Amino acid sequence: GVPEQALPVFFDKDGQYSRVLEKVTAPCSIAFATADGRARSAFVPVKVNYSPRILSGTAVITPLPYTGEAPQKVTLGGSEIRVPDGGSVTFSIHCSLPLARGEALFTPSGAKEPVKLEGVASGKDFELTMEVRQPGTLMLQVYDADGRPADTPVRTRLAVLPDTPPQVAITVPENGAYVVEGFPLKVQVEASDDFGVSRMMLFKALAPYRQHGVAEDMQKLPRS
Repeated sequence: GVPEQALPVFFDKDGQYSRVLEKVTAPCSIAFATADGRARSAFVPVKVNYSPRILSGTAVITPLPYTGEAPQKVTLGGSEIRVPDGGSVTFSIHCSLPLARGEALFTPSGAKEPVKLEGVASGKDFELTMEVRQPGTLMLQVYDADGRPADTPVRTRLAVLPDTPPQVAITVPENGAYVVEGFPLKVQVEASDDFGVSRMMLFKALAPYRQHGVAEDMQKLPRS
């Protein structure tokens, strides 16, 4: 359906006729012919090798369930991705062509060799989920059905947010305080954690026999 185009040819430095075709974006056929059209070579098909292009990418950061934190979705764009220690990241990539496979190369900080991770390709989309325990750099690459890689893979850095241990302190009674035998003893405790405190246990024992102490769930003790 596309009409033929007649393009001039020139002598090159080797004394042969030649022509450079620029900006070829679709398959075509070419042939050389004399100016009067009385002689022409056979047509030679020209194929265009398309490389997949990554059009968009996202990462869903999922903390461990005990943190109570909701998953967070961010756009891949070269900025650092911060993941709570032990959490996971699901990378999703959408491309211009159908994909055959994809992979991630994760290089932990201080390491020389990357770790290869396989994902799942479906149509023009690719997805990979990984657990994050250490910081490092990540490269995501996809391949089409002919094995051609994307011209520009996705590169990003992973940072690990440490899960700091909880802090707890008895505020009442003071250390070394005296109590009256038989009277109730009021105990007050302050506790904090970066993801919140879900449960407290009170450990009581007669000094100096700590190994024979008894643990009680403070959730079930009377409140004052």
